[in-house]
Amino acid sequence: MGPFDEGFRLFFEETDWLLRARRLGLRSEYVPGAEAVHLFNRSAAKEPRSRQWFEESARRFRRLHYGAGFTWLLERLPERRPPELPILKAIPVEAGSWVEVSPNPAGFPAAAERISAPGLWTLPEEIAGRLEGSWIVQVTDGQGRELLRGRI
Repeated sequence: MGPFDEGFRLFFEETDWLLRARRLGLRSEYVPGAEAVHLFNRSAAKEPRSRQWFEESARRFRRLHYGAGFTWLLERLPERRPPELPILKAIPVEAGSWVEVSPNPAGFPAAAERISAPGLWTLPEEIAGRLEGSWIVQVTDGQGRELLRGRI
């Protein structure tokens, strides 16, 4: 499997690495007690070429994992603007559902939390204080069906 592919300058390297591991029969594990805080966009915000690097890495990733034909078709699709999303504050959630937060309407990259008890979900203050701009929030049920989508 090896290290991260250096052909990915700043984006997609970890997803490529995990997919290569899976092809070799290795597993990734969900560890409920583990906690990580990724301060999104800290490196990219300082690099003027980051948008170009993202597009290059996205194309490389698609070609490596989905093939040249898929990449060719995807690049020729007309651009669509996502629909306007409502602004959400306190979000009603059910036990077993998931709340996912992403800076991107496509949901990549994202952070998610599994809800253990029903109630109202709000973005934890220690995270909200580190985020800039508007973020997409999506609530799904235990089977991955979208229940609610908006901006926070």
